[in-house]
Amino acid sequence: MIKKLLPILLLVVACNSTPDLPGSKACVEAYLDALKMADFETADQYYSNSYGLSGSKEDRLGKMKKLDEVLGEVVSYQLTDSLVEESFGDPTKVFLTYKVRHRKVNTEEKYTVMKDEGNFRIISQTVVNK
Repeated sequence: MIKKLLPILLLVVACNSTPDLPGSKACVEAYLDALKMADFETADQYYSNSYGLSGSKEDRLGKMKKLDEVLGEVVSYQLTDSLVEESFGDPTKVFLTYKVRHRKVNTEEKYTVMKDEGNFRIISQTVVNK
């Protein structure tokens, strides 16, 4: 009896999985749009406080302002790669790579996004000069 129910149970679980890629993409792009307008307070809202990002909110705001000073404001961005990592028992992670054109320099920016308290949030970010 259990052997017959297992495939049905797995099908129900698979059909109920959330579409993490569109939500993650929307989170990162809202973050980049906030940076475009130099609205660092709004940009900070897209970071997770739960997954060990280093520093306080003030530290993150200071880093955003320093990056904006060094790179120049965000002019445009384009998603170049995405990967969804799903592992049984672990939260889904979405890895997004963007080409970002700043006023002074172009970068490749990699983001890791997860759901945190029901909302998509950035848990890590890497910026590389290209």
